[in-house]
Amino acid sequence: MNRRNDYIPIQIITPSKKIKINLKELWSYRELLIFFSWRDIKVKYKDTTMGVLWVVLQPLALTALFTMIFSNKLQTYAGKLPYPVFVLSGLILWQFVSGSLTVAANSMELNAKIIKKIYFPRLIIPLSALLNSAFDLLFGLLLLLVTCLFWEVRIEWANILLALPISVFLLSVACLGLACLLSMLNVIFKDFKYIIPFFLQVLFFTSPVFYDANSFGDGWWAEFFSWNPFSAAIQVFRRGISTAELTWNVVVKPLVSATLIFVGGLIVFRKTEKNIADLI
Repeated sequence: MNRRNDYIPIQIITPSKKIKINLKELWSYRELLIFFSWRDIKVKYKDTTMGVLWVVLQPLALTALFTMIFSNKLQTYAGKLPYPVFVLSGLILWQFVSGSLTVAANSMELNAKIIKKIYFPRLIIPLSALLNSAFDLLFGLLLLLVTCLFWEVRIEWANILLALPISVFLLSVACLGLACLLSMLNVIFKDFKYIIPFFLQVLFFTSPVFYDANSFGDGWWAEFFSWNPFSAAIQVFRRGISTAELTWNVVVKPLVSATLIFVGGLIVFRKTEKNIADLI
């Protein structure tokens, strides 16, 4: 009697050793990316009484606080914008940065169980952190629109539709690079999670969220702001709201620095990715 042997082919999938983004592979796992993003959004607001209203209340409260403290001293640097609109425009973009990096920094440890069980592009995890914050950004933009109408700010939709994608693109490129870097550093160095809050505070105060970068004159601070992608994104967005002229030379330097941050973060991510299951 002949025995019939059925062989089941086993495919071993390993992360690519090349420092690149496999867009085709990411697209094939797009449903998993959406699942991670939606899961994190539901977890964030599941047990809260006010739910997504916190997305609106937090920037509103900070706007009121900064207005009470700094409006008299910094109003002259707000340009054509009322100071509350000026501050809120920076806060909603900063909320995207802070939310993305905070979630991404701890994302590998939070997803340790699924990382050890199945293969999927690990880049999906920091990407889902950005999509999570993009959800909050939409509510922030709606709040800003209402605030502009309340303060009777003249809205030029053509300028906003040009400035907003540029700002979000700069933030997304820089944030994804930092998200990749912080998520892996947090895995390699267990004490690194204590540095992240301090790093975000430094990033907040060195980005013109509640002040105008032009108030520092033309010295080395001006050069720093011109290379800072977070600073440039906020300034470009404010130009779109205030109908000020948007020139492309404002975008060139921060785009270069955002790209360098992204490439650097991606290199660290790829080099650590192959051993991630053993590190977490």
